[in-house]
Amino acid sequence: MAYPPPHGHVPPQPQFPQHGQPQQGPYQQHPQQPPYQQPMRPPPGSARAGVPLRGPHPVGAYGPGSARYWNADPDERQMGMFAHLGGLLTGFITPLIIYVLKKDESPFIRDQARHSLNAQISYVIWTVAALVVFSVVGFVLALVTFGLGLFLMYAGFLPLIALLAFEIIACIKANEGEGYRIPFSLDLVK
Repeated sequence: MAYPPPHGHVPPQPQFPQHGQPQQGPYQQHPQQPPYQQPMRPPPGSARAGVPLRGPHPVGAYGPGSARYWNADPDERQMGMFAHLGGLLTGFITPLIIYVLKKDESPFIRDQARHSLNAQISYVIWTVAALVVFSVVGFVLALVTFGLGLFLMYAGFLPLIALLAFEIIACIKANEGEGYRIPFSLDLVK
């Protein structure tokens, strides 16, 4: 028969480790792993120190009155604009030529030509995929709607229309000396 504890007696409380100390269980479990830490940036003077890192740009890097992330001179801005404008006129050929010839001269030109080249290649892939999908769906609907479904395959050209708009925006941004990454473009050329 169990007796109640004496009056005023407080049973011992389990001891919890302090914040930041490894926790040990009754069966001697291993301590928890330390939290994930982000990788370090390359040291100044290394081969990749002058190349901007991918990821978010510095806070306040863009906008009126702020210090620009790219301190591009007018010639660099013009070549960046030509990389995007040439992408509109000749497809991937002009951005490829500018990338090969000017990539070692300026990080801004390299970045803009690379983004335009990636966009051109990516949007060809998206357009072919959209044409295949919309052609198949349009053909099936054409059987049901007496030929009206064939107009659906023209929707396969929507990625090219989007690329046209995004390249015009990129031209304007490059001429202002700002970096712009075209949405939905794969990072194929690094």
